[in-house]
Amino acid sequence: MILKQGGPQHKMLLSILGRLGFLFYWIFDNIAILSKVKYLQGVDTSQAAKRAATFWLIGLVFSIALTLVQMYDTAQEEAFYRGRKKQFAGDEKKLQETTEKLHQLNKKKVENVLNLLKNLGDTVTASQAIGLPRKLVGIDFNDGQVGIGGLTSALITCY
Repeated sequence: MILKQGGPQHKMLLSILGRLGFLFYWIFDNIAILSKVKYLQGVDTSQAAKRAATFWLIGLVFSIALTLVQMYDTAQEEAFYRGRKKQFAGDEKKLQETTEKLHQLNKKKVENVLNLLKNLGDTVTASQAIGLPRKLVGIDFNDGQVGIGGLTSALITCY
């Protein structure tokens, strides 16, 4: 599906790598769940859960990178159309088309910001699950911070 959409290779690569991270997250998360309910025997549940969180974080990092690239591209496109809008001050039809395109770009900007916030919220949860904050800065997120990250992600997903 991603390959059929086409587009710049760097965006396709970020998208594919993000999806692969989420695929392996899903696999290891299901292994952890099946192990916890005693459906799978001989599996270290905590190790499977840690691997799942690691792949979740990897998927999120690539998704955040893709969102940042999309935000940059949208800003570039918006600057182009704002300049074009000044050129078409006398041509109502072209001015209307340019105004509509700017309106679409504003929607895209909001979508990108929400996607970034959603992924950052999930990053708090995923990084805490593998103990990354303690390794990087010597402290953990508390339950409230993890909860706010998860709640933010969930609310944006529901929106």
